[in-house]
Amino acid sequence: MLEKYEGILKRIRLLIQKGLSYKCSHGIIGGSNLKICFECIVDSHNSTQLQIKKNKIIIMAREQKDSEIARIREVYLSNEANIRKFKPSQFEHYVGDLFSKFGFENVEVSPPTNDGGKDIVMWKDGKKYYVECKLYKKSTIGRPDIQKFVGAMVSDNVDYGYFINTGKYSEAAHEYAKNFKGKLELIDINKLMILVNKIYNAEGSADYINLICINCGEMNQCRIENGKVTKHCKCKHIIEEDVHIHVNYGYKKRRSNYRGYYRRRYY
Repeated sequence: MLEKYEGILKRIRLLIQKGLSYKCSHGIIGGSNLKICFECIVDSHNSTQLQIKKNKIIIMAREQKDSEIARIREVYLSNEANIRKFKPSQFEHYVGDLFSKFGFENVEVSPPTNDGGKDIVMWKDGKKYYVECKLYKKSTIGRPDIQKFVGAMVSDNVDYGYFINTGKYSEAAHEYAKNFKGKLELIDINKLMILVNKIYNAEGSADYINLICINCGEMNQCRIENGKVTKHCKCKHIIEEDVHIHVNYGYKKRRSNYRGYYRRRYY
């Protein structure tokens, strides 16, 4: 028992010696280590509070950046000119993502080849839908394209179909589609943008982003140039961020027995 207490006393002596081996910044021997200096205690408390404040600012800055990037992405995706810059496969995934936001389920984009006359397969309220996407600028969709799409719907016993085209439809195409009223809808760029603006209704510019300085917590409006931001805050801190907006719609391959090919499903 005595050996146990002797060991404890020995450790206490070593701690005291260590604490008394030098003065704190306020001139008190062992003031910092032994916490006998009031000024050191106050400094330690202030330092802790300052670190807590900095951590809060960093968290706020990160949340603000994420929120702004989400806003800018919506502004970008609601712009017709940007939509027209998509590649055909990107446009198909963009449309699929749009329909998923409208409540459609199991939205799957068909492979580029052998798509069976449709680009997207989706479901809603137990009904099966087909979607065909055409990213045309000036070309006009005629009756043969609509007939091919309707043929795929009838062959696969599909309940409803959307034919989406960023170009125009011929009068013959419109007349033919009337025969399937209630089961087929032709969507041109104007109707598409109405749907887009119901989902991506963000306001503001995609050329600027509001970021919080992690040094002082001040909000700064920063100009985006080539996906980068560099700005000097009032506190002299340099705000540097990568705010490139990714709009390349990705997909993962999923094994399926549906007609022997891989189906593409959204992340």
